[in-house]
Formats: sequence, structure tokens, C-alpha cells
Amino acid sequence: MMKFIRFFSLTLFLCASCQPNRPTLDQALELAGDNRPELEKVLDHYRRNPADSQKYRAAEYLIRYMPFHTSIGGAYEVYYDIVDSLLSLPDQTGVMKQIGRVSDSLKPQIYTQRDIEVVSADYLIRNIEAAFEDWKHTGWAYHLNFDQFCEYLLPYKCIDTQPLDDWRETSKNLCRSSAYDQIYQSYDYEYNPMSAVGRVNGRMKSSVPPQLWLHDLKFMSITRPSTFMKLSGATCWDYVTAAMQLMRSKGLPVSIDFTPQWPDRVYGHSWCSVYSTRGISEMFNPFASNPRYPHYIYARYAKIFRQTYKINEELYEMLSGGIEIPSQIHHLCMQDVTHEYEQTSDLRIRLFPEFRSEDYVYIATFDNNDWCPVYWGKVRGKDAVFKNMGRDVTYIAMAYREKNLEPASLPFTLDWLGEVHYFEADTTRRQPVVLDRKNPMFQHVFYKTEYLGNGLIEASDYPDFRQADTVATISRWKMTSGTEKLTCRPYRYWRLRAVGKDEYNMAEIYFYPRGSKMPVKGRLIASGVRLDKEHLPEYISDDNPETYCRVKGPDCWVGFDFGEPVDLDRISYTRRGDGNGICVGDTYDIYYWDNHKWALADTQTATDVTLETDRLPADGLYFIRSDRGYSQRIFSWEDDRVRWH
Repeated sequence: MMKFIRFFSLTLFLCASCQPNRPTLDQALELAGDNRPELEKVLDHYRRNPADSQKYRAAEYLIRYMPFHTSIGGAYEVYYDIVDSLLSLPDQTGVMKQIGRVSDSLKPQIYTQRDIEVVSADYLIRNIEAAFEDWKHTGWAYHLNFDQFCEYLLPYKCIDTQPLDDWRETSKNLCRSSAYDQIYQSYDYEYNPMSAVGRVNGRMKSSVPPQLWLHDLKFMSITRPSTFMKLSGATCWDYVTAAMQLMRSKGLPVSIDFTPQWPDRVYGHSWCSVYSTRGISEMFNPFASNPRYPHYIYARYAKIFRQTYKINEELYEMLSGGIEIPSQIHHLCMQDVTHEYEQTSDLRIRLFPEFRSEDYVYIATFDNNDWCPVYWGKVRGKDAVFKNMGRDVTYIAMAYREKNLEPASLPFTLDWLGEVHYFEADTTRRQPVVLDRKNPMFQHVFYKTEYLGNGLIEASDYPDFRQADTVATISRWKMTSGTEKLTCRPYRYWRLRAVGKDEYNMAEIYFYPRGSKMPVKGRLIASGVRLDKEHLPEYISDDNPETYCRVKGPDCWVGFDFGEPVDLDRISYTRRGDGNGICVGDTYDIYYWDNHKWALADTQTATDVTLETDRLPADGLYFIRSDRGYSQRIFSWEDDRVRWH
């Protein structure tokens, strides 16, 4: 759930570079063109007084890396003002679509500009002075050395979609409470940015509507925090960029950390971190949770980067040397910080012979649809060397040729102990596999167990169930789907109800006559008692695993009339979940990795809540894809069960 800005065209700068891995101040001034006198004014301003030697170094730092940064110009204030007025209306129905229309109409009047060509001397001096004031006198950044100050407080803006505005001044008192100013009185909190970040973050959280995390916004980014905080939803990247402005405007050493791609699910993610007095960065989820509060603590990471003002010199050297780089890792201003979050390993991965002449290859994880590169590595002989890689992740090495990614190694897993295990399917043997899902169950599904009470399947000869027999019990710990075998006589009426005071949520239920592989459908009946207006009784048989009905107590139930007694062999069901269980009627393709590509091994249309196949070669890496949704994963078969990757 993140997006970030790719770097601006570097052609001119790279051609001018005489030190390919270290940009210089002279090169930057040359690229400034007509704006060079403005930047030289800044240098002259701080060169005069020896007491300003640090500020001069700071100005050099900003100008040296300025060619790699852009900002927006034009009618952005008009855009923000209109959006602000829309978000201030009492009726917010359809407001996001209205913002989209405003964005479309004003987009031609808002443009991207190179900072090196437009930054004024007054603007840069004003920001340098404010940053030094925050560093030396605000109190939250005394523990930063000069290099850290240059990254955490000095930059004249926070992100590349931000205009060159007075963000420090306009945001300084935004989300600043009396509790924030009072913490100076505590010996424990004085000079400690952790407490201050917590106070500001708490005020930020209470100042925004309930958060709706979106994968993408359908309009231009809104980087003015006072306007942004009125939005009812945004991407994680939008939240962290607003948060960083708010934090840094108060002298708090906060940065943005991100993973470009989760190794076991779709999308990437971004969050904030604060550099603490202990000399470590503490992550937090802005507008939500404070430092040291759990945030994706169970998640695996392949790579984590910290957004920086300074360029990544290794990546810059590759670009300077004419190396083609996949767009997924074209983020020049970042630092690898994976080791700050988890155990990592340096890898030597054997390459296919045809790729051993490459200078660089890339290491990729699977994004639910394809392999997505997350880092680069140098080729050394027969191997590729990848540094600082997260463990318990499945990877593959890839070459980038003529803007196409090609598998350059077998896929492999780097386990918790740092051992590498390659996947090479054994086509001489077959591996029977049983699947009840196409994607792993994540914690957001597990947290719904409070609504998954104990349930009963009852059968009767009477439509009001005045005499009913319990034919099956479904435990609350049957999480998302399952099957109950039946040994009862035929009945005409069947129903689902909850046990005692439990609530029971069911998405789909299927009844299988004895000797049949296909379910039979009855006419829906219900008690007439409803817990709400949203979760309708008919959702229990609408062939949509993402809708569900609710039953609770003896008087709220849902059932079926089959018209005559039916002799059933079993009942299968899909409980309230994420919709990624095997769904009756859906078609599934099951693949195995055949050295260089996915090879189709089996296609099935599900007749039950599990799929069984014996067409997969043994010891392979497999992939299940369906015609419903995008959550579908790679897996292996280990110890008679699926292991998701």
C-alpha cells in the first residue's frame, strides 16, 4: 500500500559527472543554469562568517544533491483551496469523486519542476536557519550529529511531490497540544523525541476522520497537512508524508521507511520512524500508533529502505555506468535499513550459465501475480551476490535485458537460520496436494474469531423446527472453511443456528447428497429475526464468499427447505473470512515452476471447499490462480501440508 516518486531524469547530470559515484557541488551549480546566482548567494551568505561554517557545509550538502529533487509548481494552492472547501462541507457524499474531477481540471496547470533550477536564495536560507534553530534550540534533536541532522531535519522539503512552500511555519503549531509543550517539565521526557512524537501523533490521530487505507488515490496528492487531514481515506504513503511534515516542522527527527514489495502478499508499505536518543530508529504508524507499539510485527520483509535527501551512491554508480535498472527500484534517494528491523544475510546465488556475463542482476519476491525486483546484486563468477537480505523469504534472481525481466536462477528460500534452499521440481515423481485456500490467512482474518462462535446444524421434519435433531457441530476454531460428515437419516428441513449466546457468521453452506460430488440447493428459509440490515439471510447461498449472514441465540437462524427428505452425506461451508478459501464453482489453475517459467499442471472447477490434485511434480514451488480476486500465492508442500511463500 504505498507509492513513491521515481527520480527525475538524470541524463544531463550523469553525463557531466567526472566522479560517477559522488556528485559534486560544481556539477550541481552547473546544472542550475540561470538559477546559479541564487544558489551562489546562499554559499556567499554563509562563507563570510567563520561562525557559520556548519551552515555553509549544510548549504553545500543541499545544493550538491538538489539536482535529484523535484517539486510541484503552478496552481497547487488553488487546488488545495478548492479541496479544502469541499472537505469542509457538512455532506461528504461523493466528495472523493468531486475531488477527482477538480484534480483532472487543474492538472494541466500544475507542473513538476527541477529544484536546482528554481530554488531561491531566500527560500534556502530561511529553511537552513529554521533547521539549525530546531537542531540547536528546540530540544528534540540534540543527539543528532551533523550528518544525521542533514538527513533528519535540514532538507527544505520532505518529499518530491511537495511544493516549495513555507511548510515549517504553517505546520509548526498544527497538531501541537498543551501536553506537547508540558513534557519539557519531565526529566525523563526532556530532550527525548520519543515522547514528543507520541504527543503529536496522538493529536494527529484525533484530528482526522476514521482512516480508510486505500491502495491508490484517484486524484493528485494533497501535501498541505491541514487539508489532507480532512480526507476520509488515503494511501499509507500519503499518511506518512503528511506526518513527516508535521513532525519535522516541530524539530522532530522523523523519516519515512518503506518496503517496496511485501514478500508474501500484494503491494508494499510505508511508515515513519523516529531517531531516538538510544541511537536507534523506532518505527510507528502515523495517525494510528506510537513508537514501540506493534505495527506489522509478524510481517516478513525482503527489503526495507529509508527515504533520504542524499542519493544512494551504489545505485547512482550503476546508473552512471549505463546499467539498466527495473522501474520498481528506481528510487535513487534511499538507504538500505533492513538490518535495523530483522536478521539478514548476504547471499551468493548460483546463476543460470547464460546470465553469468551480466554485471548486475536483481533479486525479486512474488507479488501475487509475478516476480517483483526489490534489490540489486553484482555478478561474481557463477554467482550473484545480494547483500543484507531479509530471512524466511522466497526469492528469485532476475536479469534485466531490453526492459524485460528474465529469471536468472532457480527460485529459493532463505530460511530463518540463513540457509538457502533451491526449488527444482522433480518431474519423475508426482506430489498429491490438497488445498483449501489460494492465499494464506493473515492476522486481520484471525482477529474475526470473536464473531466465529460455535454453530449447530439441525435437521427436522417440521418447518418451524419444533422437533429438531442436531446432526453436526461446527467448532469456533474451524476458521474459514470445512466439511462435516453426516450419519443421520433423511430430513426435509435443515438449518444453521448458534450455540447458546454465541454469534455465528457464515458466508456459504453446501449440502451434498450421498454419493454425489455436486451440492444440492434448497429453498431459503429463515426465522425472521435479523441482527442488522446488512447481513441478509440469503447471503449464505449467494456464491459470494465475501458476504455473510449472522445468526445468534435460539431465535435467529437461517435454513433450507429441500421439498422432500434428502439423504445427505456431508455439509461443507465457508465461514466469514477474506474470500480466499476455495469457492464452489470457481475455476483454479495450479502451476509449478519449471526452471524458467510457470508451467500449468492442472485446471479444476471446484465442486467442494477443497481441491485435490496429483498432477504436480514433487519438491517444487507451486502457484494457484483463480478467476476471482487478486490474492493468490506461491506455495510448497512440506510435511503433508501447504507452506505459503
